[in-house]
Amino acid sequence: SILSALGKSSHKEITAYKRMLEMQQGGMSASEAIAEMTKRGDDNLDADDVDSDIDSDSDPGTDLDAPQLDAWNKQRVDNLFDALDKVDRLFVNGAISDETAYQFLVDEQVATLWNAYCALEPTATPASSKTPASSKTPTSLNITTFVASVREQAAATSRLLSTVAQTFLRQHDGAAALHVPVGFKPRGGDGKRLELRMMQRLIAWHLTEGGRRCFGNWSAPGAGKTLAALLTARLAQSRLTVVICPNNVIPTWQAQIDRTYNHGKRINVVAEIQTWQPHDDADFLILNYDRLQGADAEAQALKFCEDYGNRIGLVVVDECHRAKNDGQIGQQGSGGKAGPSSRRRVLDAIVKALPKSKLLIQTGTPVLTGCAEGVSLIDLIDETAQTTYGFTRKNSFSECMRLHQAMTR
Repeated sequence: SILSALGKSSHKEITAYKRMLEMQQGGMSASEAIAEMTKRGDDNLDADDVDSDIDSDSDPGTDLDAPQLDAWNKQRVDNLFDALDKVDRLFVNGAISDETAYQFLVDEQVATLWNAYCALEPTATPASSKTPASSKTPTSLNITTFVASVREQAAATSRLLSTVAQTFLRQHDGAAALHVPVGFKPRGGDGKRLELRMMQRLIAWHLTEGGRRCFGNWSAPGAGKTLAALLTARLAQSRLTVVICPNNVIPTWQAQIDRTYNHGKRINVVAEIQTWQPHDDADFLILNYDRLQGADAEAQALKFCEDYGNRIGLVVVDECHRAKNDGQIGQQGSGGKAGPSSRRRVLDAIVKALPKSKLLIQTGTPVLTGCAEGVSLIDLIDETAQTTYGFTRKNSFSECMRLHQAMTR
């Protein structure tokens, strides 16, 4: 997905994957293969697109499509479990000893299981039209049978397979068991009750029972990130939730807040907009990104944090790619660094001034033109990321892998 966002040709992407796979089949670890590709010059995605491994008779004007995976069914799930068992043997016999690589495999495969779960989840969101979990699907696999098959692997002798299964189940069972607060009754624009999707529960679980203080939600546009944030705010018992978003998204937040809380007699919600001084009984403060700009914006933000910090339980940065310019994007090889944008500087100041508040950043497009953008967003929620992953901020296959690893955690 990161490679596609960068607009790199599928020829180069396929060639990179092909070379990496060939090296691994020859006995190299993934990190060794990437290092060799870098040495050979196959790693730079910004270089001229010369793919000698592609048949010269192929039409240069036609992109090759990446292999399409079948829909999730029992056979595909079984194949996944079998593959994990085989990979585990590489760790057992010492072929791979890197614990960081092991943890990445766990995180990545847990994410794969969640992708399968969400693909199998009924698409209808109104509670009145929810599809029974036990109903059969054309693929002969549904959420109930899928989760049951994962539970069977939790006791597998393979360390990797059992760890992946146990990690997924811890998240799944925790999210499923979340107690939805009284008065939290979301409805759609048509007034019908909305059934919470597991993604929305999972985000809230990570930031509450799961123990995370900061989290990045990279779900696709329209996946329900706004409702996930509202659920997190209630479960985190945030007395004042600060939402920073583009001006054109403010009506969406207002409408969803009204449709989620205002009909609940136990909840008194007042949404304050475009001011650094929320009303005493305001539960939400909605700010346009433009409020983070201006000569005195940082001073106002810090004063706000000082005055209201004890009430702020959650800060939501919606469409967070709007604050991606941390001063290091496009600076490689320039001989110097430009300063961060006013938006980013003030946002960094807010995050630093509220060390006890939860932070949820969200966007469906974390990478638009370069890897440095994704790294910048990761830095917002993980100040140790640079040390952990060794980002270069250059558009390379290995940087895409590092960024993917960070975003999968």
